[in-house]
Amino acid sequence: MQRYWVLGNSDGIGLAATEKLLQQGHQIIGLSRSVSTLQHENYQHFCVDVLQDDYIDTLKKLIVEQGLPDVAIYCVGMWAPCRIKEMKRESQVFQVNLVAAIELLETIVPEMVKRHAGQILVLSSVADEIYSPDNPAYASSKAGLSRYVESLALRVRKHNVFVTNMRFGFVDTKLASAPVKPFEMTREKAARHVLKALHKKSLRYSTPLPMLCLVRMMHWWGRIKTFWR
Repeated sequence: MQRYWVLGNSDGIGLAATEKLLQQGHQIIGLSRSVSTLQHENYQHFCVDVLQDDYIDTLKKLIVEQGLPDVAIYCVGMWAPCRIKEMKRESQVFQVNLVAAIELLETIVPEMVKRHAGQILVLSSVADEIYSPDNPAYASSKAGLSRYVESLALRVRKHNVFVTNMRFGFVDTKLASAPVKPFEMTREKAARHVLKALHKKSLRYSTPLPMLCLVRMMHWWGRIKTFWR
């Protein structure tokens, strides 16, 4: 039995992963903006918003009161269309997808390194490879997240701390609001991949393969357009 933190688990992949981890007998602390519907003897829930000032204080308080987790999973994510006549939410997307994830890592990685044990999985996206005129903040924040997480992973592996950059395509959650969603995956299947990635302790875990091929083509098409313009 391990102790987990799952951030962003009131719905979507986070909720599905939490349910599977509870079935395996692990102790879970869930953190999200919303109240959880989960009821289990091994589950505790705390309402916290990664955009609020008390976010890091809550994490530090949990470490003091309940100890450092064995594993932390960051499932928090935000998507918002780019409306160039107002552009009110671009920086907020970066704050949720990138900055808050780094703040979590800043809080727990040094303690895991001191303990010489720990594991962290951060949900990114295969969108980190594409140019996205309709949603530049989402793709760019995920690109920054992926590069940071993988670079940090290389740094801390020698301390027996394993960090995984988890890259999904479309998953059937409220975040997947695009009009066309090729190769969409159910949240239950996505949760199974999360558990598989945790077991493998890989630096990068990307799925599904057909979406990766499509994204790679989109990446090169974007580079061609930026070059010729």
